Amino acid sequence: MSCSSEMEAEPLGILQITYRLLGIDPYDDLANVIQRIGTHPVGAA
Repeated sequence: MSCSSEMEAEPLGILQITYRLLGIDPYDDLANVIQRIGTHPVGAA
């Protein structure tokens, strides 16, 4: 993952550290989220 500004870098760094601490591969997780977007009902919270 990359950032175009310092304001984006800090939250992304925190997210990456969290993934590491939990033992989650961020790329696998992102792929999972992208796959589920297409099956999520419109208007559901």
